[in-house]
Parts: sequence; structure tokens; C-alpha cells
Amino acid sequence: ANVQRGLRLVLDDHVLAKRKDGIEEIKSMLKPGGKGEIRIAMEVAGVPGVPGRRQIELALPGRYDVGPMQRGLLTTVPGVVEVVEI
Repeated sequence: ANVQRGLRLVLDDHVLAKRKDGIEEIKSMLKPGGKGEIRIAMEVAGVPGVPGRRQIELALPGRYDVGPMQRGLLTTVPGVVEVVEI
């Protein structure tokens, strides 16, 4: 019951593009050494010739603290649209 699986951070690329420190702020809040994984999801422009946007998802290497306190903290960062437990 106490197993920390992970968090999926859904990011807004438009907001992060306007903020030079957006990704750095997220990075500074991640606490390595926990038991959970962190996945980053974001919509990006499609490939040339293919209309629309596509969502990409990346898993960060290592394990992190993904407890309720961390989850709440990450929701306060501008550009983080949603934090979902996985």
C-alpha cells in the first residue's frame, strides 16, 4: 500500500517556452532517491507534412520521491498543467 509508483507531469510547451527557467524549476523540485518514476508528457508540433500536434512522453532516469507533498509542490509550477499518479 505504501509503494510509490510514479508521477506523470503534463506540461504546456507554450508556457515553458516563454519561461527560461521553467524546466530548471521543475528539475530543482525533483528529489532523487525515492521509489517512484517521473514521466514528462507534452504536446509538440507534428512532423512536416503531418498536420496537428502529437503528445510525447519521456521517462526520466532514476527514481524519485513522488509522495503527496512532492505532487502538490509540482502542481504550483507555471507550465505544469496536470500531475497524475501512475
